[in-house]
Amino acid sequence: MDETLGPNKLFKDLAHELAKNGIAVIRYEKRTRAYAGRPELDVASLTLDEETIDDALSAVDMIRKDKRIDKNKVYVLGHSLGGMAAPRIANRSKWLNGIIIMAGNARPFETLIKEQISYIFNQDSTINAHEQAILDQMEEQFTSLSELQANGKTEGQLPFGLSTAYWTYLNEYQQTQVAADLNKPILVL
Repeated sequence: MDETLGPNKLFKDLAHELAKNGIAVIRYEKRTRAYAGRPELDVASLTLDEETIDDALSAVDMIRKDKRIDKNKVYVLGHSLGGMAAPRIANRSKWLNGIIIMAGNARPFETLIKEQISYIFNQDSTINAHEQAILDQMEEQFTSLSELQANGKTEGQLPFGLSTAYWTYLNEYQQTQVAADLNKPILVL
């Protein structure tokens, strides 16, 4: 919700600046953050729909009922995974007027993750033993993901502890095609 980096709360600051300029903002936590470790979160069947898309659609419906809101100017802004989800949100909402994608990925999610982690670990031009252990574990998880993609099943642990249902959803969701098929404005940042 806030995208906290050190002392900075990037999304909170952005929301406050938008509000100062007369733009209403609704921010919310993904369910994996809001309900982490609680029984309400069924991680075995969780997909991107339950994690974020369904709540974004509810927020769009809620804000449109507010008489202070111009119903012809309702947009969803998604960052990173939210940017990847934004085309699906727009596709499923008859009320949404457009989307803003911030740092959303057009490539497979796992490709992006591998590149990001490798980049972060190589910032100091060396990979220490702890970082190498993480990379080794991730490589095993990505091997399991490749098995899932090829065979529809795997015995190994998948990246980030996400379920087979979640990764199957991500593999089937073609965000760039969904975006191309939208008849709504898209701003990509």
